[in-house]
Amino acid sequence: MVWTATDGSGNTATCSYDVVVKDEQLPTITCATPDASYPANNGVCTYTVPGTALDPTFADNCTGESVKNNFNNTASLKDAIFPLGKTTVVWTATDGSGNTATCSYDVVVKDEQLPTITCATPDASYPANNGVCTYTVPGTALDPTFADNCTGESVKNNFNNTASLKDAIFPLGKTTVVWTATDGSGNTATCSYDVVVKDEQLPTITCATPDASYPANNGVCTYTVPGTALDPTFADNCTGESVKNNFNNTASLKDAIFPLGKTTVVWTATDGSGNTATCSYDVVVKDEQLPTITCATPDASYPANNGVCTYTVPGTALDPTFADNCTGESVKNNFNNTASLKDAIFPLGKNHSGLDCNRRQWQYGHMQL
Repeated sequence: MVWTATDGSGNTATCSYDVVVKDEQLPTITCATPDASYPANNGVCTYTVPGTALDPTFADNCTGESVKNNFNNTASLKDAIFPLGKTTVVWTATDGSGNTATCSYDVVVKDEQLPTITCATPDASYPANNGVCTYTVPGTALDPTFADNCTGESVKNNFNNTASLKDAIFPLGKTTVVWTATDGSGNTATCSYDVVVKDEQLPTITCATPDASYPANNGVCTYTVPGTALDPTFADNCTGESVKNNFNNTASLKDAIFPLGKTTVVWTATDGSGNTATCSYDVVVKDEQLPTITCATPDASYPANNGVCTYTVPGTALDPTFADNCTGESVKNNFNNTASLKDAIFPLGKNHSGLDCNRRQWQYGHMQL
């Protein structure tokens, strides 16, 4: 600024100085108040700002102010793409004199989308492995497929608490497997199926090899099995197998009483799943005991009947007694080839017709099977 002094004669004198006006007022800035959080956009793990709602308002006493954020270094967050988690945005307003003012807020992006999981579709059932009562999964065919909009997802099942059923060993019967996919934000999704293990293996059974025949027990016409030698051996890949025969419907022939002749014994082994196997043999009981016979003891002599030269036996006093351990025994003499001497007519002299059992003139037989 120049000052000029002038007198009446027109003489002048001057002085000057500078007046400097500075803008020392800070601009004003007001940040938007964002929601507490924003959901990640569908199918991705980021949030794209749809408009200018996150931009601040600002002003200054002088023209020429400007605003910029520290996220994309522009004057607007429109179409800005924020990552998962918390991002602190700082806005800075600057006027023409270089005065600045700031405000800030957090943009929190949350993953609220569930992961996807698709279970394998197992067969209706799986046969137990050979010789055991379990099924071992041979590969990864029972594992699910899963994905998420964000990285870091994982999967686990409730059977072995791992991410795969490869080499998992399942027991007989039905096991429900539940798979859970979990993303990095703790969102979960599940799917499930049943693994059914069936026992399709027949039990094994081996029959004892009985002797060709067994003698009837002394004094009876039957054979009583003295122990377990006639019982079979049997086994199965699973527990719970049982055995039974068709003779006494029990698991053992110990003390079983077999009749005379041939009896076919069929053994059936049954496992817990109803699978069966059979074997059989014949038990042949023979009667090897001699019958017993006791001859009557007649008087030394008999008088000829009156008026004839012969003796007629008046009754059965000359017949023997006999018995056998089995039914069906019979007796016959060599005089009249019948079972009795009643009314037999003996000639004069000595006759050996049924009077001497030691000379086997009485023949006693029994049924032999």
